[in-house]
Amino acid sequence: MRRFMTACVTAFVFALAGCGGGGGGSDETSPALYKGLVTQAILTSANSMPFFNMVLGNSLTLPETGTGASPVAMAVSSLRMRSAKLSLAVPQATPVSGTIQGTVSGTMTYSGTIEDNGTGTITFGFANFNDGDGITYDGKLIFQILSFDIINLEITHATMSLEPLTIQTPTEHATVAGTVELFSNLGDVSSTVIFGADGRNEHTGETFRLENMAYETSCDAPYTPTYCTERVSGRVYLEAEGYVDVSVQSPLQFHHPGEFNVEIPDAGGPVLLTGAAQTSERITPLSISQVRVEVDIDADPEYELSTVYRWADLVGLVLTWENIYGTATNFDVALSAKETSDGSYVAAGWSNTNTANGLDMMLVKTDATGGLLWTKYLGDTRDDYAQSVRETADGGFVVAGYTDNSVSAYSAVYRLDAGGNTVWNRIFTNDLNSRAYSIEPTADGGFILTGYIESLSPATDVVGFGMEDLYLVKLDSSGNVSWEKRFGGTATDIGYSVIEVEGGGFVVAGTTGSFDPSQTPDLYLIRADADGNLLWEKHFGDTLTQHGYDLLEDADGNFVVSGVSATLSGYVYSLHKVDATGSTVWSTTFGGTTMPTTPNSVAAAGDGGYVLAGSDSFDVQLFKTDASGNLVWQKTFNWSTFLTMCTASSVERTSDGGYILGGSAWPNTGKDFYLIKTDKNGNL
Repeated sequence: MRRFMTACVTAFVFALAGCGGGGGGSDETSPALYKGLVTQAILTSANSMPFFNMVLGNSLTLPETGTGASPVAMAVSSLRMRSAKLSLAVPQATPVSGTIQGTVSGTMTYSGTIEDNGTGTITFGFANFNDGDGITYDGKLIFQILSFDIINLEITHATMSLEPLTIQTPTEHATVAGTVELFSNLGDVSSTVIFGADGRNEHTGETFRLENMAYETSCDAPYTPTYCTERVSGRVYLEAEGYVDVSVQSPLQFHHPGEFNVEIPDAGGPVLLTGAAQTSERITPLSISQVRVEVDIDADPEYELSTVYRWADLVGLVLTWENIYGTATNFDVALSAKETSDGSYVAAGWSNTNTANGLDMMLVKTDATGGLLWTKYLGDTRDDYAQSVRETADGGFVVAGYTDNSVSAYSAVYRLDAGGNTVWNRIFTNDLNSRAYSIEPTADGGFILTGYIESLSPATDVVGFGMEDLYLVKLDSSGNVSWEKRFGGTATDIGYSVIEVEGGGFVVAGTTGSFDPSQTPDLYLIRADADGNLLWEKHFGDTLTQHGYDLLEDADGNFVVSGVSATLSGYVYSLHKVDATGSTVWSTTFGGTTMPTTPNSVAAAGDGGYVLAGSDSFDVQLFKTDASGNLVWQKTFNWSTFLTMCTASSVERTSDGGYILGGSAWPNTGKDFYLIKTDKNGNL
């Protein structure tokens, strides 16, 4: 029955997709079957509309709704599930009726009888019903359960009659009348949904019809199917295009209940969809992460629309992997990893591979599956360390770190093109002992940089006081210094992470020893305006050590800071949420680590919660909290089963809802870059 819901969503999206008809500018006349690589994907109500619009040719006009799913599908699916629950709730022939008040407007009434064998008929009536999902319903739906398996609690045969039903969203307004028949065998090994309906687009007045549209699934195991095939067949009539015959072997296969696989061919294809009018579509998988959709609207040899989509955007494709990069006997340490706009990944750190030049900054670019695209080394004869990498608006990169000649260290910034080639670099040689730990592109096309710089002696105003100040530097697009600021007191103060605040200005997280008489480190948080002037500063700590390493701004203008806190029994991870003025909203600690000075990282989880990546003695650790900082789950990663020492210094939520972690592993005689790509639940 779970797949009945999916079937309803699927087929009703077909009805409202406005899919184009045939013709076409190609002599390819039959669909090619998807064969090749199989990768896990998740199809949800939020992404089913884009995918099926693509498959059936609506790429030219992609409607948007509040949920992304067809409103008819959502209504029918919701009612079917409610009806099933009603049938399970009564042990004998029982009349059922009631009224549900919409949270926004109108009512939904239902009445009918459920027999003691689970069969029955319920009529649902809608009157301007809107339950807060942005969809309003008017009309009537009759749900009839013809066969019900009491033992397996499964509807095996049912019909739905739309008599008619009008659905309206801010962008859609349609009326549909007809029938839907649903079949499922015991154990849910196979199911069939058959549609026959007429509809009208109330915005345009155009009509459409579904004739014997069948959606069929067949699985190889009951209850928890591991592999299912799907097929859609039938006819769609569109007033502007005429009839379109549909016969599609869907590139979707169930992996387990609620999840799918997307078969992406590494050879073969493309898939050609044609009909009897003037539109055809060609779908060409380009890689495991991208597909090209081309649409011809006038039956000539040219395709008027050619768009490259990411599978993640169309069907919720979630790729998970872990990999190491570098030379086995050398040291290659990753400190920052980010997703790029094309769905690939970039990581930065340092390496001793080019021993003639000492240590070098090292950059690795991978594809969406973790496959290595290129490796770059930056630096000269000194030791060079990359601490932070970010993508720029033109698809290139900016890298921040420092160069060290064993006498003094200088902050360093490199601007790279999309291929990792140097466009310009800036070495802060006028500073004695400065290091850059974080860089971010700014809204004006420049960059903001933080780290530390050696303090000035308060007595002589010259370098050499022996401590460090938190260092904040604004660069223009060419790397020239617009301004530079120092923050802190008479002890060591370091900035580890900086962000540009929504609306202007900057917030920096780091560590300070200037607020404790014994100079014990505290977590340090400062906010500056767009010119670097201090607005406020906060520190968190007691008599024990606290470090701050990373931060983010949430949708409400609050800031979440991650770090490490000392306790009487060891070190724990910490999260602090503060408001726009720096006042504490909540603070929490969890987990444990023996590595207090190894940076950790925080990212928004997408559901209001947060994830934090860090390291203990041997393993990479990933924690998920809710919006209040309460621990939801914890994951541990290690490249080797033989207790390889692994660290993680960065985590970022990716466009598919998963996470990319960057760190290092020590599986050989040296260290390697260690990148981990998980799904939204932290799984590989």
